[in-house]
Amino acid sequence: MTNMKPFTILIVEDSPIQMEMLRRTLVSEGFDVLRAINGKEGLSETLKSLPDIIISDISMPEMDGYHMCYEIKHSETIKNIPVILFTQFSDPEDIIKGLVSGADNFVVKPYSNTHLLGIVRKLLAERSIKSSVDPNSGIAVTIEGKNYSIHSDRRQILNLLLSTYESAVKRNSDLTTAHLELKAFNETLEKKVVERTNELMTSELRYKALLESASDGILIADIETGLIRYGNQVICAMLGYTSEELLTMYIDQLHKKEDVQYSLSNYYAQVLGQKTAAHNIPCIRKDGKIIYADFNSTRTTIDDKVCTLSFVRDVTDRVDTEKRLSKLHIEIKSAQKDLSDFSYVMSHDLKTPLRAIVTLADWIETDYFEKTEEGKEKLAMLVGRVRRIHDLIEGILKYSSVGQKREEKTPVDINQLISEVITIINPTGAVKITVAENMPTVVCEKSRIEEVFLSLLSNAVKYNDKPIPLINITYEDDGFFWKFGVRDNGKGIEEKYFKKIFQIFQTLKNKDELESIGVGLSLAQKIIELHGGRIWVESTINVGTTVYFTLTKEA
Repeated sequence: MTNMKPFTILIVEDSPIQMEMLRRTLVSEGFDVLRAINGKEGLSETLKSLPDIIISDISMPEMDGYHMCYEIKHSETIKNIPVILFTQFSDPEDIIKGLVSGADNFVVKPYSNTHLLGIVRKLLAERSIKSSVDPNSGIAVTIEGKNYSIHSDRRQILNLLLSTYESAVKRNSDLTTAHLELKAFNETLEKKVVERTNELMTSELRYKALLESASDGILIADIETGLIRYGNQVICAMLGYTSEELLTMYIDQLHKKEDVQYSLSNYYAQVLGQKTAAHNIPCIRKDGKIIYADFNSTRTTIDDKVCTLSFVRDVTDRVDTEKRLSKLHIEIKSAQKDLSDFSYVMSHDLKTPLRAIVTLADWIETDYFEKTEEGKEKLAMLVGRVRRIHDLIEGILKYSSVGQKREEKTPVDINQLISEVITIINPTGAVKITVAENMPTVVCEKSRIEEVFLSLLSNAVKYNDKPIPLINITYEDDGFFWKFGVRDNGKGIEEKYFKKIFQIFQTLKNKDELESIGVGLSLAQKIIELHGGRIWVESTINVGTTVYFTLTKEA
């Protein structure tokens, strides 16, 4: 079997995309493809490579397709190479120029690959036919005042006219089809317009009903002029105007003169997307009363007019409450300061006579130590009561100062802090305290958390009834918190007292039986809550008690 050499086709096209699309089409059909980017380069490539057929665009820089075709058809060596020109056929002059240049066929853009390949194969099949027309003689043609000399043979003229007719028929068919489709589309569109109009009318009625049933006031105003275009019944009741009165007013008339600039700047900041809402905006009712409202506004279009759509909520009660709370807060701060000042003055004034009583008791005990046992007991009782009063005053001062004076939070090594607390309470040799390893570092007020551990460890030692008191300090990671625990092996606490032990001045034993003022756990609770944590107790009678508390991991 003999392998035939594939036909070579030269593409002359200045558009890289159109060039590549055509090249891929031809290569997929088994043709060899040469390329040139303008008429001048195409003519040079034709003389050098002698392709079997040339496909060229018309509009190109340096030398257009007509000029290149004309030069090819007037060259003895290459005049028989078929030339196909791409055209838009937007002007009858295109046909004449094609005939003058000697083009073998036209392909109208946009084209189908099937149509183009059919023309290519037809021209290749006819390429052996030689022209019998003398290229130096031609037919003179005048169109629109311009003279042309056509040197194409009858076959070329017939091919061009047939391709023109074919294109015209195709376009007419396309136009007829398009006309029918457009007619059907118009009928469908008219039907849809009627349906849509009915839907819009229904939607408008629903929209109005929705606006009227809203719990918030709704206000629509022209964004350029500020003229109010709609207000529902809620906004009318809120401002004391009828719907008709509102539609004659402008947005700025809803505010007192001194509030207009502030109110409108907040209002339009929402419309421009600079704010999501405006709160506590003062508005003036028809009767002159000032109310406060929250505005949530956005853009909308009403009858081709850009408007603002605002949802308005009356928050006068909230603003009044906030004002009262603010005033109350100022009063409370003032009262707290007075209480704090009083506490320190009371502390100083009470401690002075108490120190004098203790001193006098010590002197009496020293001077009359040998007198009677009864005197010794009464003196000891006197000193104990004075010291209890002293401790009570100190406890009150500590409790009242928590939250009043906050110290800076710093990273605190809990291992080190517990070691310092154990040194302070100085437990007897019988007491055994174990501490979990690798205690965390917590950002907190060091002296306050030291007070918590001091209170819990002191209680664990003081209220333990075992010969060998065992105290275990633990911790665990509890998500966003560190959870600490102080466990003892004492006699335990009944569940009914779990809340009582955290109340100030409350103790489970008679104060004469065991010296205690009942401030420690209430103080610890206040400190932990101020640090964002919580404190609680778990206990089993005759087994022991564990007091847990949490501290946040974040400062």
